[in-house]
Amino acid sequence: MPLSDYKIILDSPSGNPALGFDQAAEALKEIIESSRPQFAVGIFGTWGSGKTTLKDSGENFSIS
Repeated sequence: MPLSDYKIILDSPSGNPALGFDQAAEALKEIIESSRPQFAVGIFGTWGSGKTTLKDSGENFSIS
């Protein structure tokens, strides 16, 4: 199959997400801050499901 038959799809994190990522990031921050530090946090999902957008939303909150 020639390369011209393939299409490259770029996926960029949303700069202004509309699906409540800020609320999810804030809730995750509160869970992390109120828990004993004995765990790892993993964000799993299919390609394009918002993992990086959630991570970027979380960067807006300072975890102490």
